[in-house]
Amino acid sequence: MESLFITLTPSQRADIANQIQSQLDAIYGTPRTLSAEAQQRVDEIESIFADYYMLSPQQQTAEKDDELMALNDELSQIYGLRLDSELSPEELTKVADLHSQLAELSACEDRLSPQMQALYDQLDQIFGLPGNLYQHEQDQL
Repeated sequence: MESLFITLTPSQRADIANQIQSQLDAIYGTPRTLSAEAQQRVDEIESIFADYYMLSPQQQTAEKDDELMALNDELSQIYGLRLDSELSPEELTKVADLHSQLAELSACEDRLSPQMQALYDQLDQIFGLPGNLYQHEQDQL
């Protein structure tokens, strides 16, 4: 079955994706803005993560991994994020549906609408591409 999203313009699909993301943010509790202090702490934590990933594998220890896990938990607290385990069954169903819609929207980005495909098919017929080429011309493609 063809997605209904394919008939929308890229701008309309982007608007829908933003609406879906807003619904996900509401379910998970993602804040739109942070206080200056909270943002400073987030920046510090992100810097620690970036420094860690610049280390060689030999320098990445279990102790540092534990520290990063604790920092990740701190980020969740700063952002006030809820974990999947904290969501109700209804919320989990809604999240799965929203992720499915986002995936469908993303897949539409790489496909042409039926109208656009028909135009490209007409252009291919006018210019003789690729079905009307001689075999040696097709081999060159």
